[in-house]
Amino acid sequence: MSLASVPRQHDRTREHLKTAAQLDSQGSRMEAMGTLAVAFEDLMDAQIHGEDVSRRLSVYGFGERLPRHILRTDEVRAILREPDHASRRGVPTRGADRLADEYTQIRDVTRALQEGMRLMVLGVDFHQYQRFTQLTPAVGYYGNSPEPRFSVETGYAPNQEEFDFCR
Repeated sequence: MSLASVPRQHDRTREHLKTAAQLDSQGSRMEAMGTLAVAFEDLMDAQIHGEDVSRRLSVYGFGERLPRHILRTDEVRAILREPDHASRRGVPTRGADRLADEYTQIRDVTRALQEGMRLMVLGVDFHQYQRFTQLTPAVGYYGNSPEPRFSVETGYAPNQEEFDFCR
């Protein structure tokens, strides 16, 4: 993703790309790679909500982004098994396991389809996107902090060619 390919209205994305280049030139390649991942997230968020009206969904967003921290199947099962009345304590809800399985499968498929459609609308090559996600750190936000945290596997050491590919 180069500065030239980012539309003018995506100022935050452009700033992240500049910051990533600066971090890389200072020898902080891991932070630079993470900042590239944040830039791409900003671009995708703008795709969902549009730049002009932050609360309105873009027609190219294909629905709200599903939450990052989602319930595991076993957590859904536990919720579905909670009794709706004290007299039903200990009585399993019929079909809770099957409903939990189906729900989590549908949710996961929906997330993948949304992501694929958003990438397609942006004109992003899926194979290049896959490589980008493999090369960049996972981005997480903890608590109320607006600052991203990057997590990588032990031995993570991207080279200049990999940084240039992601940029």
